[in-house]
Amino acid sequence: MASGSIKKVVSKDGKTIKYRIRWDEEVGDGKRRKQKQETLPISYKDAEKFLRQKEGTIDTGTYVAKKITFADLTALFLKQKKPDVKRRSNEYYEGHAKQIVDYFGNTLVDRLRPRHIKNYKQFKIDEGRIGTRSVGKQLGTISQILDVGVMEDYLKRNVAKGVKRPKNKKTKIVILTGEEMGILLEATTGQMHMIIQVCLYTAMRAAEVCGLKWDCVDLVEGVITVDKTYADGVWGPPKTDEERPIQIGSHLIDLLAKWKDAAPETEDGTVFSNREGKPLDWRNFLNRHYRPLVKSLGLPPATPHSFRHTYVSALIAAGLEPTFVQSQAGHANLKMTMDTYAHPLNGRDPKGGEKSEAAIGNYLGS
Repeated sequence: MASGSIKKVVSKDGKTIKYRIRWDEEVGDGKRRKQKQETLPISYKDAEKFLRQKEGTIDTGTYVAKKITFADLTALFLKQKKPDVKRRSNEYYEGHAKQIVDYFGNTLVDRLRPRHIKNYKQFKIDEGRIGTRSVGKQLGTISQILDVGVMEDYLKRNVAKGVKRPKNKKTKIVILTGEEMGILLEATTGQMHMIIQVCLYTAMRAAEVCGLKWDCVDLVEGVITVDKTYADGVWGPPKTDEERPIQIGSHLIDLLAKWKDAAPETEDGTVFSNREGKPLDWRNFLNRHYRPLVKSLGLPPATPHSFRHTYVSALIAAGLEPTFVQSQAGHANLKMTMDTYAHPLNGRDPKGGEKSEAAIGNYLGS
């Protein structure tokens, strides 16, 4: 008889618990093979069930994998995940699942090999729609999906394990001068002009801009609440998984008030939309509208994401409290100088919106 073991594995922060399951496999002549193991994010009860299945497979030699497509296994993964994680984490996994299933579709999971996972990694890198860090996170989700396949006896092993995540590549950020930004603003009208203004005066991320709804814009108090994102057709949580208020000043308040009156009605109440009234697709906006305009103006190829860097740099140069800047930009933490030397109350400034606008005004030279 084969014998196995189950060992509890706890992450360094104590938040994640997995079980390492080990068992011995034997060949037909009775010689013992190298010990096998899987580390799975499951309960101890399920770990015992998994081990019994493996031992039964080894003892009888009658292992026959059940058939399931990657799409169906992903649906099962999401169903099992839903009760155990927060709503926004579910949205995070659903966003990954949509892209992954689009690629693997109805492929039977027992036909997957490590090379298929590597091919997916390279495909996402070559596609260029997400960064290498995000590609690595998707590989992690694929591995979790296949872990479910192993646990439910659809797979003998997780072929995603061992596939290395891509190295994070640092890209050079192109930042426009105040004069160049002035040229861009003067050349734009309507929705594009408003998107640039919002990015410049709030440091909102692309997915946050696309997901911004009017019910999150308080023109009386001068606060924009970032509580959701929209990217690749999927609604999700903010990057830090927490909503944040952004204080805005009178300039942006006036612009938003006028835009609210002039903007077309949208399907989901979003501030910005496509021609059909649906949430804005950021890639289409960049490729079809923004980049061609920037090129025609002879400006450096700065994207609206670089405006986050402009915003933060301008506020710091203007002497605003570092933790206020952190709160505005939605960063998870401040390194070195920001964390070590700044101690304001709750990272807020009672006149932060006006000071922020003054800092951008100094940058623009106005």
